Amino acid sequence: SIVIKEFKRDIIKSNMNKSSQSVIFVLILLLILLISPFRTDASTEVTLDIDSPTTWTEAGSPYVVLNSVSVFPDTTLTIEPGTIVKFEQGVSLGVLGSLISSGTSQNPIYFTSYRDDSVGGDSNGDGEDSAPSYADWSEIYLEAQGVVNFSNVIFKYANDTVYAYNTDVNFTNINCSYANSCITISDGSSINVSGSS
Repeated sequence: SIVIKEFKRDIIKSNMNKSSQSVIFVLILLLILLISPFRTDASTEVTLDIDSPTTWTEAGSPYVVLNSVSVFPDTTLTIEPGTIVKFEQGVSLGVLGSLISSGTSQNPIYFTSYRDDSVGGDSNGDGEDSAPSYADWSEIYLEAQGVVNFSNVIFKYANDTVYAYNTDVNFTNINCSYANSCITISDGSSINVSGSS
């Protein structure tokens, strides 16, 4: 019976050790989650050219453009009110087709830096380790065959922001800040701007 008691005591000790290890593992995991940077948003990553009619929505925001992409000719990208579009550093959106970007005064559309946590949350998941700055992302380059409208749009932290080449562009109630330039036109482009700052 003494042997049995010792055997039972060893089993109890073994079970206690396993329980302690489990508790320690859970505590370490929680600590890692608390101190590690993590994304606070559910974002939609954009890495491919747009070759069919596409709509970006507020529900899918923020859209994170990780490399330069283009809207193909005869293709329309529609951006709905409240949509947030963020660009990785140096990245641009080229438009060879049409771009309809129509926000509202209460629900504007944002084009901003990937490092801008003020809208759409901490998309790059680094907490406060980075901050947006002038010319973080490149531009929306327009060489469009179709319609290009920007209405109730806020542009932040771009280099050239909107560069139009041989394109007609309508701007209504846009705001541009922290950029090297807001609108650049060349070679046969025309723009219509109203109610913008």
